[in-house]
Amino acid sequence: MQLPAPAEFLVSVAPIDWEQLDIPILARPFEEERRHEKLCEFLKGKTTPLTNAGDPFISQDLLRKYGIEVYDLDFATGRPSHGKQVLNPTPPYKIEKCLRLTQPWDGGGDLTDFKSCSWNSDIGEAQHLYHIIRRYLTTVGLGDGKQPGLLSMTPWKPFMNNYRPLRQFKHGWESQEIWRYTTKNEKNEVVGDPSVPHMFCFVASEPRLVEGEVSVGEMTTIVSLPVIYASHYRHLPHQPVSVTLISCSWRLFRVVQGNVDIGKSHIEIRMTPIMSFEDGIKNNWLRFITLLGWIISNPVGQAE
Repeated sequence: MQLPAPAEFLVSVAPIDWEQLDIPILARPFEEERRHEKLCEFLKGKTTPLTNAGDPFISQDLLRKYGIEVYDLDFATGRPSHGKQVLNPTPPYKIEKCLRLTQPWDGGGDLTDFKSCSWNSDIGEAQHLYHIIRRYLTTVGLGDGKQPGLLSMTPWKPFMNNYRPLRQFKHGWESQEIWRYTTKNEKNEVVGDPSVPHMFCFVASEPRLVEGEVSVGEMTTIVSLPVIYASHYRHLPHQPVSVTLISCSWRLFRVVQGNVDIGKSHIEIRMTPIMSFEDGIKNNWLRFITLLGWIISNPVGQAE
């Protein structure tokens, strides 16, 4: 029996409008039926009911019904209130040391620089915050030369050059740019590190974040990326995949972490409190460089 590729299943089995949820269609590898069965079982059992909510946020009752555990996450240290720590954020003093080399603030902008502009949407403000963050992470132009960004100093690299962002217009959210923890193989090629299947992503939303409630955009990204991972690397990971999000709406943000075990169909969510850049990045500098430290964090052991 041949089963369709997981990405095809995402389009075919979910009752939400997957036409508006833009997911890359990946080439199906040489079939491993058990892997496909597990992926499809996970998609039917978790993705469909959890992302079919009529509201932009998933109710506590629905989370409990599908065995989703939600815990607190410390923004400064990366420690969860329950379970093992997955990522250890780079300390702010190390971020500042790196930034003295890259100097991305030259033309980088600040949220308060655009007070006279009318973005007309909370997702627009969130996407602008993403573009400022990205300037600190990647190559930036300084005069006639260029300096590498923070990502060049770490094993975190963009995942899949042909990646198109996940998005769902009905609920007003979009994920942008996946980063993957990498290593080098025997040919000195940069590849995903199978011992730490960690992924990082930015999610911008129109609905304002609600303390303690998981949004449909956050949940959809958390359950979709491990499936994309398994399709791309052509195997089921032997351990949970850790997906960490910077989730933003307007100038509000939080870090959301999902540990997803496809084989056991189990999901654990961890969330920091909601924080704000309402009065800009420069006036919340420690908070901003702490956030950058999350993006280039160091894995702690194996995701569990």
